[in-house]
Amino acid sequence: MDKNLKIVLSLKQQLNSILKKYDDLTQTQLSSYTEKLPEKQKEAINACFNAANCKSSNGRRYTTTWVYECLLMRIKSPKLYRKMRRDNILPLPSYTTLQRYIKKLRPVYGFSDATIKMMGLKVKEMTEMEKHGCLLIDEMKLSEALSFKKSSLQVEGFVDLGEYSTEKDQDKLGDHALVILFQPFCGKWFQTIGAFLGAGAVPGTTLEKIIIEAVIMLENQGIHVDCVTTDGATWNRSMWKLFGIGQKSSSCIHPSDSKRQLWFASDFPHLIKNLKSRIINNKVLDTPEGTVDVSHWKSIIKADSSLQIKICHKLTADHIRPKHFQTMNVKMAFQFFSRSVAAAMEYYKDKVPELNNCEASIAFVKRIDQVVDAMNSQIPKDALRPDPESIHNK
Repeated sequence: MDKNLKIVLSLKQQLNSILKKYDDLTQTQLSSYTEKLPEKQKEAINACFNAANCKSSNGRRYTTTWVYECLLMRIKSPKLYRKMRRDNILPLPSYTTLQRYIKKLRPVYGFSDATIKMMGLKVKEMTEMEKHGCLLIDEMKLSEALSFKKSSLQVEGFVDLGEYSTEKDQDKLGDHALVILFQPFCGKWFQTIGAFLGAGAVPGTTLEKIIIEAVIMLENQGIHVDCVTTDGATWNRSMWKLFGIGQKSSSCIHPSDSKRQLWFASDFPHLIKNLKSRIINNKVLDTPEGTVDVSHWKSIIKADSSLQIKICHKLTADHIRPKHFQTMNVKMAFQFFSRSVAAAMEYYKDKVPELNNCEASIAFVKRIDQVVDAMNSQIPKDALRPDPESIHNK
């Protein structure tokens, strides 16, 4: 019993010693201990120490960065957020507190000058190569709706194209959102720099002006825009023509530097989706190796339907007869041209009469699969190259 008492007293002394060291720990010392940690881990540790200095959870104060991180955690997994907060794993603000911070935000349509200036400060610490990137432009369909914002006493939901709005558009309800995003060639970060609300797709003439303004604003902050990427929608092709982009030209003189070129590229996943739709709708596609026939895909599905362990289990009837928004599904388009489809055709070639002459389809699927692998690759070894001896060109 005396031995156990001594152990308890010893542990209490150690605990008191640790608490005393913590009380003596200054912010400078804490910074020296955490300087080698990633920024987000530093933020979490600082939040824990700040929470420990408060007598109750009602007196906690949070940094803006920590609030944003908490908001992202709540969005990704509300259940996990509630558990971490309930068990005090991290000092997370309540839902009410997060909502108060959200109400302080005042998002507006148009370009975000503050965001672009902050990006300019960020790239000052980067190398010249890390400052180069591309603009990604996309539109999405929205439901028409009006809402009254109490903080600004304004009704929101009408068309808002910034300075490009016309008088006839002011009373129209917006149903399309145009988003402009910058992504560097080197690095995993990306940033939305502007959003616009239109009635229908933004016209090509207006889109041309928005792109020029976006490029100039970023270039003025030391960020080099070398490429503009869009899908192949009609209004985007109209914008390409205004920049002089066609079958024989994929670039124009850069708006900020006459010695450089501004390149235009079509969104790769969108091209693969269009290629899949082309084969399904037209039934056949002529290639140098022969005719690619959609019936070859149908034959695989039919042959697999009688097997419990399927040769190509990812290929389903929905790939051939897509429903609703499945035509826009990138994953299904990539699966349509996957290596497993080519392997299934080779396996069934001598077993299913409909697949006796599928060599052209096999070669075509393998080639598209190699292109997809090259475009998805993040290492130079597997990248697409102009070298005819490259593995992806064979």
